[in-house]
Amino acid sequence: MKKLAIVSLMSDGGCHVAFLDIHENILKLLQNVELVHSYMVLDVKRIPDSVDIILVEGGVRTSHDIEVLKEARRKAKILVALGSCACFGGIPGLSNLFDLYSS
Repeated sequence: MKKLAIVSLMSDGGCHVAFLDIHENILKLLQNVELVHSYMVLDVKRIPDSVDIILVEGGVRTSHDIEVLKEARRKAKILVALGSCACFGGIPGLSNLFDLYSS
């Protein structure tokens, strides 16, 4: 059975919720994959080793996000950006347009 993980970076969790909100189709999905990491569904703190597919939601905003993303890349056979924050920066990416210390 393939292993699936959902990893969240800087986000509001909306894409995570939207993915899980596939109603009864989630039961069909779980017949074919083992969900091994999802902060909304499982009490698992670390990304397991050797995951077949990792979905990453949220933007890279902090050094912690960078480390989590690097860890996900190391542990995933396939890494997929899920949602506008992961793909294009979204709301977290807007903060990169401004200098916190400028007047």
